[in-house]
Amino acid sequence: MNYKTSKTSMGCAEVDITPKNPVTMVGFDRSDQTSVGVLDGLAAQVFLWEKDGERLCLISVDSIGLTVEITTWLRSELSESSGIPVERIMVCFTHTHSAPDGLFEREYVDFLLSSLTDGVSRAVADLCPVHAGWGVAYGDIGLNRRGDAECLDRRIGVLKVVGESSGDVKALLLRCTAHANVLVGDNRKISSDYVGFARERLKKRYGCPVMITQGASGDVRPRFRNSMGERLEIYSREAESLGEDILKRLEEENVEALEKMADEIERAVGDVMSGIVVRPVSRLRMFSEMKDFRFEIPSKVRAEDIAKEALDMCGIDGSSWLAEVAGLREAGMTEGRVNMEIQYFLLDEGCICGVPEEAMCGIALDIAERVGSELVFFGGYTNGCRGYLPTAAEFDRGGFEVLWSYLLFFRCHRRVMPLVRESADELVSAVSDRLMVVYS
Repeated sequence: MNYKTSKTSMGCAEVDITPKNPVTMVGFDRSDQTSVGVLDGLAAQVFLWEKDGERLCLISVDSIGLTVEITTWLRSELSESSGIPVERIMVCFTHTHSAPDGLFEREYVDFLLSSLTDGVSRAVADLCPVHAGWGVAYGDIGLNRRGDAECLDRRIGVLKVVGESSGDVKALLLRCTAHANVLVGDNRKISSDYVGFARERLKKRYGCPVMITQGASGDVRPRFRNSMGERLEIYSREAESLGEDILKRLEEENVEALEKMADEIERAVGDVMSGIVVRPVSRLRMFSEMKDFRFEIPSKVRAEDIAKEALDMCGIDGSSWLAEVAGLREAGMTEGRVNMEIQYFLLDEGCICGVPEEAMCGIALDIAERVGSELVFFGGYTNGCRGYLPTAAEFDRGGFEVLWSYLLFFRCHRRVMPLVRESADELVSAVSDRLMVVYS
């Protein structure tokens, strides 16, 4: 690479973002969404970088993913307090399904902002010269929940950062790809899910802060769950009729499954850590680009068909969604548009990039193949979360990740349908073309 090498500094901070009181949870269709206790605390990590007088900030938050509107407000506030431009602040969400619902818990969102503001200040104070290097581990932490056993992103991206003078590991940044919902409808305790369990394991082993960001896991469930996990993910309300003895057993199985996920991540990272070569950082950039996408408003007949299918297959009540669709149609709308942010974090030959969607893993695999680099890690849950982004093939198959989820979460996503069929291919082309220019 023909880049001028200058000193790169990096500072880290982790803040506790566990709610202090019971909160409304999000992620499953329960009749009572109020949290009951804490299994393990929620955290956010701030990794702040400085090179050539410019700073950029990478943040990971234990949350299913706040709305784009709330996340934009968070980034704007952090930009104002830190002086870092918004386009150089990336907020990633681990996508745990056992965290507060930011749409209903505004007090919690205010608490989150205060915590992140403190984290950024502490990361600035922690700045010191560093070297860094990438590695790619491979782990079996996910299964394709759409039935395509071959479509999995087994890569675990590892960015190792060491102090320039000491050579000691200062921080680890990981990119994993598996839904953070080991815990399903039977769990009402706040939890960071497997991400937090793996993070704590790695922090103890390597003696440094650890950040884990989520990949394109819209169609990838965790490999390990309790014995009723698959059923209770879909039919969450059935947990309400289970006896205390069964719930106790499932809770014990939950912890075992979380530990197994952490075991696999720790093993995979351990396989590559000693082989990662660190060096002075030559390229360090963070930037955003915008791209328009569209979605259709279904006709009355089509909407009724979708709602009936969701009720028959998942027990989902789509009456509110049907009313929303009817209102849009009455207003003369047949389609809507989304101006989507694509954000990139580049460090030397590696890249973490993403969009505020639950992107399916085939999108990330296609981008890496087109760019010709396993160190390109595309993901979702970046700067918010709007809804599922299926590949064209999965769009044709329909189902929960394409259609039925909108009956539950359309208010959060601000749309009633997924982006149109060709959207994933358009996104792959846009990201791949941009990165090939950057790397040329």
